[in-house]
Amino acid sequence: MPTSVRPAAPANAVAVTALMNRVDELEIGRPETGLHTVHAGLERPDTGLERDSWLVADGERLVAFGLLWDPSGGERSATRRAVAGGCGR
Repeated sequence: MPTSVRPAAPANAVAVTALMNRVDELEIGRPETGLHTVHAGLERPDTGLERDSWLVADGERLVAFGLLWDPSGGERSATRRAVAGGCGR
């Protein structure tokens, strides 16, 4: 299946949470990301998802997520990202 990149949407919160928890398990041995946290990130008023977010899928499987926002009003930016292996498998 081909790899695709598109903006995230609030409807993707469950899939993004699952991806982030796969990464949590690899990094710290247990899932730590809650659905409410992902929903809050995807609904930030200082983020335009069309411009500031990325979902990377390998076929139907989500393999990467990125979100950029500016909590400082122009002084700095913040990111949240997760990448799980297995792309192309």
